[in-house]
Amino acid sequence: MTFKERLSLVWMFIVNRLDERSTWRAIIAVVTVFGVSLDPNQMEKIISAGVMIGGLLEMMFPENNETKVISSIKKEKEEIKAKIKAKQDSIVENVKDNLQDKRDELVDKLRDKVGM
Repeated sequence: MTFKERLSLVWMFIVNRLDERSTWRAIIAVVTVFGVSLDPNQMEKIISAGVMIGGLLEMMFPENNETKVISSIKKEKEEIKAKIKAKQDSIVENVKDNLQDKRDELVDKLRDKVGM
């Protein structure tokens, strides 16, 4: 995944969080801890405005960027799975070959001892 795709994914995550009321309540709670006091009416207006900003940001940026990034991640995941499977198959084949060679050696030694 390219840096631009990762940045797009992070941006979409942030935009999606800005569209949630709980995010804005959390922002207000953090600001309140630092000494800013708001009355409940102001908090509700800030929350509403924040949700509106989040919605506007979502309208401005098409979802296909997020879809492309997710698709890219899924493709990369499948490629990695295929590489792992190929490596596992190769290891299994090597082990089988080695076991067959050892078996053949032991059979030959046994035949030599028995005199066949």
